[in-house]
Amino acid sequence: EQMKSLAQAKPLLIEEVDPLLHFYRNSGGNISPKCRKDGELVFTGEKKKLKAPLSVIVPVFLANDVSILYLKKLLQSIETSYPSVNEKLTFIFLDDGSPRNEMKDCLKASGLFDRQDVRVSENPKNLGFVKTVNRGIELAGTGTDVVILYSNTEIHGPIFQILQHHAQICSSTASITPLSN
Repeated sequence: EQMKSLAQAKPLLIEEVDPLLHFYRNSGGNISPKCRKDGELVFTGEKKKLKAPLSVIVPVFLANDVSILYLKKLLQSIETSYPSVNEKLTFIFLDDGSPRNEMKDCLKASGLFDRQDVRVSENPKNLGFVKTVNRGIELAGTGTDVVILYSNTEIHGPIFQILQHHAQICSSTASITPLSN
C-alpha cells in the first residue's frame, strides 16, 4: 500500500519545496531574502554577493567515458554561472588517482585551467572520497567556507551565494544541502 500511495503522490513544484530558490531563479538573481525576527522571509532587490571566502572542492575520479562527459558538463556549467573570476571564490579540482589521466585536458579545453580562481591537484594514488575531500579542505585553508561539489553535477546561477547566505542566517548551521533534480 505504501508503494501505491507513493505512486499516486503529486510531484512537488520547486516553489513548494524552496520558495527562495524559485524566487531567486525567476528574478535572475536580482533579489535577496532577509529573515525577520518572526522567521518570515522578506525579499529585497539587492543582488547576493559572497560575504566570505568560499572554496568549492571537486573530487574527481575519471574511470570511463561517462565520468569524463559529466566532468565536461560541470566545467561548462561553472563557466556559464561564473564566467569571470570572483576574488572570494576558488574552485579546487582534486584528481583522486584516476585511471584516466584526463582531468587537466578537460580543464584546459574548457578554459578554466588558466583562471586565477582554479586550483588543480592530483593524488599520487587513489585515496578515496573522504580523504580526498579532507585534502581539499586543507588546501582551502582556514577562514574559508567550503562547498563539496561532486564532479557529476551541474550548477546553475549563483548557487554558492545562496548556500553561503543560508549558512550565515543561523550561526549554528553546520551543513547546507541544496535540493536537486
